[in-house]
Amino acid sequence: MKNITITVDDDLSRLARIKAAEQSSSISAMFKSFLVRLTASEGSETEFQRLQREEEELRAELRAQRLSLNPAHNLSRDALHSCMPFIDTAISYWDAAILAAAKASRCHEVFSEDLSHGQAYDGVSVVNPFLAA
Repeated sequence: MKNITITVDDDLSRLARIKAAEQSSSISAMFKSFLVRLTASEGSETEFQRLQREEEELRAELRAQRLSLNPAHNLSRDALHSCMPFIDTAISYWDAAILAAAKASRCHEVFSEDLSHGQAYDGVSVVNPFLAA
């Protein structure tokens, strides 16, 4: 075991001894605990690494469920337009495209804060996720 010598102000030393006594500990034990936490954080993953790991886990889960993000699974323009009976209603083209894509993908619900909650469009219901339950 290594001994470490540090120099601190008298006031800091007094406050540290009081804090250690309040925790039924010693300055040496508290400093050791600090060094353990300090060095342990170096080995943990960064926020970027955590997000990257979570993305890989999500992609693996999607692949396992055969729901990959493959451009080959995109709807063709003709397929999308053939499913757009919604344009005659009072919604925007882009909302109609979302509903058409949902219908073509055999989805029963679409989450949207722009469309009317509870409204059904040709078998696709709108759910506003921001409404209080």
